[in-house]
Amino acid sequence: MRWSLRPGPRTRSLVIVFSAKRKFEMGGQDFGATTLDLSDRRDAYYAVRTLALTRALRDFITDNDIQSVCCLGYSKGGFGSLAVSRALAQAMPERAFSAFAFSPQTQLWPANGRLRYPTYKAFLEGLRSLDATERRRTETLGDQTKPANLPNLRWLVTYGARNPVDAGEALALRGSSVVLDPLPVSFHVSLLFYLVQGLDREGVTAYFQSIRRAAPSSDADAAFTQLSEKAERTIDEIMAIPPRRTLPEIVGWLLRGEWRGAADRAQAA
Repeated sequence: MRWSLRPGPRTRSLVIVFSAKRKFEMGGQDFGATTLDLSDRRDAYYAVRTLALTRALRDFITDNDIQSVCCLGYSKGGFGSLAVSRALAQAMPERAFSAFAFSPQTQLWPANGRLRYPTYKAFLEGLRSLDATERRRTETLGDQTKPANLPNLRWLVTYGARNPVDAGEALALRGSSVVLDPLPVSFHVSLLFYLVQGLDREGVTAYFQSIRRAAPSSDADAAFTQLSEKAERTIDEIMAIPPRRTLPEIVGWLLRGEWRGAADRAQAA
């Protein structure tokens, strides 16, 4: 696992960004809070050696008197944000934890026929090489569709309502901690809308083209998802979405814990 603490003043709120890639993501976003970037060098959906990661995060949270934590992640990073936020909420009930997950995978084990990503196939194969204890931990952690009913936990899950795989993953989530917030889009990279929000069509087009150019040839998942999506359709769908609260605004709402005791309803719109 690779990690980096962003420079800036320390706060009693913490944002943890779980990258879907081996390089860090969302670096251009200022959340107004202490921010920790993570990447999983194993491409294992943050589901392997997670106990050690959770222990390290617990120590950081305690040592820095963090009171509220928001985990962010897209795709496999989205799975990590769900899994780790739940584990932390269970271990530290006196603090508030949330996740803002974009098109996350939600069930890695038992084997999920909806998931066709190259890294998922490698993940399943890699389970065989783990020792019995670590494999058991990974398989247990691998199903985040188990009901999430913790009073100090809130999951906000955004996904493309017209993407059958992503919709299937999101709709499998259950529990009082879960809020689903579908976008009227068909593409997998639902995070993209929040990264280009406010740009005109020319700006959105330029951004979309830039992420295509920046994707390394070794990133098989990228080739399987956003690089195969139709540019014009993706841009049309983004431009048709009415204005919403920005990514930092939603993260701020989650960090303030205003959802505690509130009715279960999407707060992003």
